[in-house]
Amino acid sequence: MKIYFLLTGVCGSEPAESFFKLSTTSTMGQVARIDKNPSVIRNITQALKDQFQKNTVVFTSKTGPPTTGDGEKYKVHVPPNTPEMTVTGSGSGVQVELKDPDGSSVKNISKLTATENFKILTVLDPAPGKWTVTIKSNSMFKLVASAVSDIDIDFGFSTVPTDDIMSVARSPGEDVESYLLLNVSDPKTVFNISVVDILVDGSTVESLPVEAVNVHNGVFRAERYKYPNKSFRIRINAFTHDGYQLTRESLTTIQSQEPGPPAIECKEKMLASAGVAFNMTCTVESHTEVEVKMYKEGSTHTHTDRHPVTARVSISFLVLRKKDSGYYIIEATNKAGKVTKKIQLMVIGKNNFESS
Repeated sequence: MKIYFLLTGVCGSEPAESFFKLSTTSTMGQVARIDKNPSVIRNITQALKDQFQKNTVVFTSKTGPPTTGDGEKYKVHVPPNTPEMTVTGSGSGVQVELKDPDGSSVKNISKLTATENFKILTVLDPAPGKWTVTIKSNSMFKLVASAVSDIDIDFGFSTVPTDDIMSVARSPGEDVESYLLLNVSDPKTVFNISVVDILVDGSTVESLPVEAVNVHNGVFRAERYKYPNKSFRIRINAFTHDGYQLTRESLTTIQSQEPGPPAIECKEKMLASAGVAFNMTCTVESHTEVEVKMYKEGSTHTHTDRHPVTARVSISFLVLRKKDSGYYIIEATNKAGKVTKKIQLMVIGKNNFESS
């Protein structure tokens, strides 16, 4: 989900400067001072909408104070087969310059915006390798390099080691050491993940080594770590099979959570065919030990399990029958509370399973 805030008022005031610093260092957002010109606002809004409608991943982001001299230079690692790269820069009188891996100026750049304090540059089919981005700004600046890519790296947190990305939490527990599980969407392209950087207020506070759990399935895990209690992001450093560096930053900030009641993620309605095996599977998210009960509404038989943290839970049917249709209840309880979810199972299929 992308949320845009439009602020009006005196941009040079202390509250406005504080908001700029907070939003640019703790989120992937861009903040820029622009004239209240309808055509300029429409231009920027349309450019942002076009970018976020695509499969956008973030290579890197940087924030910094006003630049001097030749500006600040940053390296951006572009993997092979990247169809499109976008660099956005914001700041007073901001200027952004790109150099390809050979050190040459780029000719096929599309400038999606040309306002004084906000720049969006797009390069189609960028050459793989280490690019150089130079930014100049008369004020605090924000730089984001992103791309359209089908290669993404999912992640989640758990207090015990696991290789199941569906059984991890989206945030770590507060004041609890957690493992970070990483799952590459295209393991045929990504060979290895070496390090995960923890970013707070735009700066790296820790670099965690990563081990391979299942290379064939693209599963890796960072070592156990107590994550910050304030908002943070992660930068994943990986390598492709042909030796190119690949980086990904979390699109949104992550906030450690005080252990609370469990949360149940599950479809509210499930449709299945009679005569075959079937698993009614859900995810129960919890930062502490959780008891899970699953049963059919009106039945006296209850299936109960205990899990140390977030887990996938299932009711398994060896052969699904029409009479298995109905409502099923999942109850999850930990020391902070209890939650319940009702699921409707609809079984359709062969006549010989209608009443058996």
